[in-house]
Amino acid sequence: MKPPEKICSVCGDPIIRSPKVWKDIPGQADVYCSPDCIECQLLQNIQEQEFRKYTEAGTERLLRKHTKNPTVSDEYPIYSYSLKKLFRSQFEVLVAKYFIKNGIGFWYEKVTLNLFDGTKHWTPDFYIPAARTFVEVKGVWALGGKKKYIEAANTIDEPIILIPYWMKESFR
Repeated sequence: MKPPEKICSVCGDPIIRSPKVWKDIPGQADVYCSPDCIECQLLQNIQEQEFRKYTEAGTERLLRKHTKNPTVSDEYPIYSYSLKKLFRSQFEVLVAKYFIKNGIGFWYEKVTLNLFDGTKHWTPDFYIPAARTFVEVKGVWALGGKKKYIEAANTIDEPIILIPYWMKESFR
């Protein structure tokens, strides 16, 4: 029996994965077949923002209505010597290096979203200011993580790109 497939949100190619993989991807999340298609999505989001006269200060004002000061724990187990920065996982380091290599400016864990009427918060891994897009690199869903992702996707106006664990090797 052929494993189930979904269609890449950018190029339309089928993405064939096991049923277990698809249950880890929230239903409303776009799916991508490669880092190149993720980059195409970011570029498309940037182009859509250009008519809004993007400025970093404007982005900060836009985000302030959704965010509070980050309250992420100080537990960062991975230090990237080449980036001179602490990360939570090697996968996040690979994605950060990909963004830098391709000239995509990002903030790492700088924005915390208020969710569930302010009773909970969530800090996505990356924010791409030029595209006004969040990027979440997902190895394993922590307790309540998927619920927070779904709440954020349904609450905020900015897109959230989900990069699942099975794409890790593509970013090497």
